[in-house]
Amino acid sequence: AKVKFLVRLVVAAACACSLSGKFRVPAMATALRTLVLGLLVQAGEPFAPMLHAPLLRRRQACELSAKKPMKAQPRDPYAGKKRDKDGEEKSSKKPNALAAKPKMGFGSTKKSKDVKLEGTAIEDAEMSDFVAWLAENGADTSKVTIASFGGLRGVMALEDIPAGQAIVSIPYELTLNLGSESSDPTSPAVKFLGHFLDSGSLSRRYLNLVPEIESEDCSTPDFFDDAELEMLQCPTVVAETRRRMATLAERYAALGADPGFTLEQLRWATWVVVSRVLTVAGEEPNSQFKVLIPFIDMFNHDTAKGAAQVLSGRAAPGSFMKVVAGPGGVRAGEQVFIQYGGGVIGSERFLQDYGFLDPKGARQTDAGFVEHVLSAGDRAALEATSLEQDRALLREAASEGGSGLSYRARLAVAFRMVLKEFVARKQPPKTRRVVPPSAGP
Repeated sequence: AKVKFLVRLVVAAACACSLSGKFRVPAMATALRTLVLGLLVQAGEPFAPMLHAPLLRRRQACELSAKKPMKAQPRDPYAGKKRDKDGEEKSSKKPNALAAKPKMGFGSTKKSKDVKLEGTAIEDAEMSDFVAWLAENGADTSKVTIASFGGLRGVMALEDIPAGQAIVSIPYELTLNLGSESSDPTSPAVKFLGHFLDSGSLSRRYLNLVPEIESEDCSTPDFFDDAELEMLQCPTVVAETRRRMATLAERYAALGADPGFTLEQLRWATWVVVSRVLTVAGEEPNSQFKVLIPFIDMFNHDTAKGAAQVLSGRAAPGSFMKVVAGPGGVRAGEQVFIQYGGGVIGSERFLQDYGFLDPKGARQTDAGFVEHVLSAGDRAALEATSLEQDRALLREAASEGGSGLSYRARLAVAFRMVLKEFVARKQPPKTRRVVPPSAGP
């Protein structure tokens, strides 16, 4: 029996060498180890039962190999892992910051290694209902989530998105088509209010997320008070704002005694149309419509980064509104931008239409505005304070216990600073008077 056992041990050792590949030193070491373990088992060592199991697995593998060709062994799924005190496998690597959570945001849980999150996913009840509504109706937003970036709501990638792949896809049937493209935003605003004030609207879970009338998002000059308008130090912009407000009041009065909403609500709805609606081509040639697209209207603007992304789709049943990743794609964890205004608008229009500034992206257009639009009265008004005084004012407002300027007031100061910087560049440099030397005695 002992001879028979030793023969089996030799066979097992040979098979171990075969399983290890070529006859190299590690393979021979494995064979010798197997032989030693077998002798220990035969000798009845106290730790023999613990060593016997791997020996039996090697024997069974050898016996099976004699019956059928051996397939390439799959990679051990537990390689590089340790066992905890309960015997369960645990990875020796540190878990990924995102993968450690069962789900991050409202989308795919596929993550890249060493992901740096630029924002914090917003996962409240309203946002959860909104994303569920989108998914129930055929939208695909699984690659991204709505997140907060220092208090500013935007879109964050949950995974790496290669160039040419859709970042989000929204069925046309979920959008709000507010009518044909025109220079007058009042009519689309009235249609939007019809949806918003309808408690039974099919888009209610989206409409609940549109910024409220009194929110800080409403930061265009249309919402400035008289003092904040004067802080712009630009009579041209102030005059345009007041003309626009007067026209809106006339159109509201033309709707009748009780149109079902207030002038304040119409002003807010007009801002929603101007700042959030996209112009989308229709089925017919040259047809264009003002369309409010859920989720896509939550992408923020960046002239450089947003220019890469492509918006596609038609205002037609069966079509999908998409944001497609541009060259270079999008990295997991970063904010995803689109570009507002086609990259050709300046600070004056960013302020008037959207209520924020993009000095770097608007540099070229701002230079033209200062040179060709800014009047002599504007230039005189800008001299009321210097750039240094304006910077000091914003620093004080930002400091703890500062002046307490409203966001709109700070925006007005920042706008006039942009204009002053361009005016200063256009002015010829001051020359020192040179006194000719005396001829002497």
